Amino acid sequence: MFVPSVQPAPIRRLRPAGIASTAVALGATVATDCLLQPFFRDSLLQRGVGAAMAASFGVAGTHWALTREPSEWSSLRGSAATGAVVLMWFMFCDRLAALHTNGPDESFALLVLPMLLVVVGAAGAMAGTLFGLTAVAVIGPVERARARTAFDAPERVLLPASVWLGAWGAGILALSHPRSLAPLVLVLLGLAGIGTVAVRDLLRLRFVTALHTGASCGWKLVRTAPSALPPDVPSFGPYREKALDGLVLPALRAGGPYRHPPQEDPVARLPLDARAARAPLVRRIAWCAALSAILAAITSAHLDLANLRF
Repeated sequence: MFVPSVQPAPIRRLRPAGIASTAVALGATVATDCLLQPFFRDSLLQRGVGAAMAASFGVAGTHWALTREPSEWSSLRGSAATGAVVLMWFMFCDRLAALHTNGPDESFALLVLPMLLVVVGAAGAMAGTLFGLTAVAVIGPVERARARTAFDAPERVLLPASVWLGAWGAGILALSHPRSLAPLVLVLLGLAGIGTVAVRDLLRLRFVTALHTGASCGWKLVRTAPSALPPDVPSFGPYREKALDGLVLPALRAGGPYRHPPQEDPVARLPLDARAARAPLVRRIAWCAALSAILAAITSAHLDLANLRF
């Protein structure tokens, strides 16, 4: 018995928590590199170490924050700790290198090193907290995606995460690093994520349209009372719970003239009204197009492509 697949097929390998962790790690890596670049411009090794530390702290901190309630507050604490540790580590290494180079001339600096580390750690914690405040836009959708099962759960996190990455990249380019390659990579990743959500919503919109017009071979939409909806059946798209009054079922036929049709298990929940089913998808596609245009315009206005460097 052949059962057709829903189009587009759900992204099962991408988890909302994994998308959020990757986005925060990438953002922390590029932000740390751009923060250290004025001090270690000629040392790719030190910048690489800083980027690796930020990436590892970003992944671990996001995973830690998502396992504790409330996740937003845990994210802020993790970001503050990351900023403090990274800046204190590099200040400590810089002062030790200066002591080794200058010898006794730096002996007084060694005495004030603990106080200096405290000050730098406080500044790093403040910078990390500001970064964490923006990362709440990525952490919050993960909690909402966990609360409701949906075919588009990865897209509900991928879209704000992509916008967040693109905004960080465009902001860094516009403020201080128009010739840096790292923030440009963030913008390109953000645009790619937004484009992925838009393409999948276009496929989802085509499937919904065909389903409501009866042109979708192998599928049918049936009415059901909201109280009779199975709780484990996911939503097909970005719909409100009260609008989900229909079930998507495979239109299976009997295998012979005296056989009953096989049992039809519901695949997804969907609004019966065609306009209610199409409107959220069209709205999200329009948002994707508008946000992509804004990011592209900001990036092209400030990017110095002729002098681009790592």
